[in-house]
Amino acid sequence: MGDSPSKFENCEQCPVENVSWDDAQTFIDRLNGLNDGFIYRLPTEAEWEYAARAGTTEPSKDNLTEFGWHDVNSNKSTHPVGQLKPNAWGLYDMQGNLWEWVQDWYGDFGAGAQTDPSGPISGTERTIRGGSWNSPFQAARVAVRLGWVSTSRQSTWGFRVARTAKSSTTDNSSTSTRPAPSGQPRAGTSWRSPQGIDFVYVPAGSFDMGSVDGEADEKPVHRVIISQGFYLGKTEVTQAQWKAVMGANPSKNQGDDLPVEQVSWDDVQEFIRRLNAQSNGVIYRLPTEAEWEYACRAGTTGRYAGDLEAMAWYLSNSGSATHPVGQKQPNAWGLYDLYGNVGEWVQDWYGSYREGEQTDPKRESSGPGRALRGGTFRSRAELLRSSFRGFNTPDSRFSPYGFRLARTP
Repeated sequence: MGDSPSKFENCEQCPVENVSWDDAQTFIDRLNGLNDGFIYRLPTEAEWEYAARAGTTEPSKDNLTEFGWHDVNSNKSTHPVGQLKPNAWGLYDMQGNLWEWVQDWYGDFGAGAQTDPSGPISGTERTIRGGSWNSPFQAARVAVRLGWVSTSRQSTWGFRVARTAKSSTTDNSSTSTRPAPSGQPRAGTSWRSPQGIDFVYVPAGSFDMGSVDGEADEKPVHRVIISQGFYLGKTEVTQAQWKAVMGANPSKNQGDDLPVEQVSWDDVQEFIRRLNAQSNGVIYRLPTEAEWEYACRAGTTGRYAGDLEAMAWYLSNSGSATHPVGQKQPNAWGLYDLYGNVGEWVQDWYGSYREGEQTDPKRESSGPGRALRGGTFRSRAELLRSSFRGFNTPDSRFSPYGFRLARTP
């Protein structure tokens, strides 16, 4: 997630707290976006209690302090996970330390035997289980249940995740991520084209596109679903790679390992046309604007995906020139130079965002120009935000303009 909301913030091994049920779903959504062969989710209420009991009926109140932190032994604080005794199945802190969000709506139990019950199908509150550092020991009993609205945050609430194989027929996930089929690459997996262009796999997932405090064209913030994973160039296309396909180098700042620049959107389309004529089974293209921002953010939500000085060549450190690709720090998915160096053409026409959730949003069919992303070596820091948008006419050639490729099977 990039940061911690916890009240008890000076303990990295303590459980994360001050998170709502909705926050837990966002965490799970991003975790599932890594596509590692499993589906992560919250446990159902039945699963949680079954695991907490671990074959017992109810642990003795006399020894509960051996298994959990509550108001008798916690000193009014969380404690590092796994310090007390585990239950019979090796699970720690099921009773105390933090209440744990589970998947279910809070409601009455149904009558009769149930097989993997999913709980009520609707309600006004989500269920929490297990007691906390602030609870009397009676509240840490495995049968105790509470309900709270899904947006609530308190320093006594956290969660643990359950994991299901993607081959399973049961998927209790409630996130908006569309997990990729089993066997798809993990985020950051590399692939090299026959022409020597390195790509990084970007998993399917969803994110909030735009910014509430940005320019007018960065609003409204809207949810976008990237329904299929894709490969994106690890770096901007270099001058050596351009020359190998096009035979000449239009760049003002010359150097084989520098990004190619002074190329128009139309020039890039000709490069792609020739590259695709040489390919076998893959299609090269520019990323859409949504794909570019999703890959740039790499699961982050702030203005930048990391320390800008460490990640970008821009006005304050570039010396008014481009620099060899891949020298700065990459983002969390292994992509370099998304901020600065050269502005990157994307596929879309520049236009206004539309309200509402979008799945790989359809691009504008026309506009004042083609969109540019990422800022340049001449840009101020505020023009390098993940959400910042520029544009120019498709035939424009300037030394700050370059591109990176996307690859589709």
